[in-house]
Amino acid sequence: MKAFLIRWLINTLALVATSLILPGVWFREWQAAWLGALVLGLLNAFVRPVLLFLTLPLNILSLGLFTIFLNAAIFFSAGYIIPSLMIRNYTWAIAGSLVFSAFSTLFSWILHERREFNIRFHLWRY
Repeated sequence: MKAFLIRWLINTLALVATSLILPGVWFREWQAAWLGALVLGLLNAFVRPVLLFLTLPLNILSLGLFTIFLNAAIFFSAGYIIPSLMIRNYTWAIAGSLVFSAFSTLFSWILHERREFNIRFHLWRY
């Protein structure tokens, strides 16, 4: 539960920072930042993997560049789901998704939100 709340806080900070930098992304009220971060997290957790799988041939042909447009579509759809989160058009959604991911990575690094990987190596001597 603690990791979920930290991730939600990081996404909220990234969404607020994105709205402060880009004039095409804004909020009507501050509660939309919390709700928008939650919706973006849920869309990225459940919808994005399915869409990535369905668009895998297009991703292979474009050498992964189509993922940028897919991320922008998810970012833009969060604006449709949350009425107080305003995204002007798809161009701003592309820029917003790139800036949002950059800020999310930066804030994760600053707040030291790292996932631990437990890898065990067994060395057998014969």
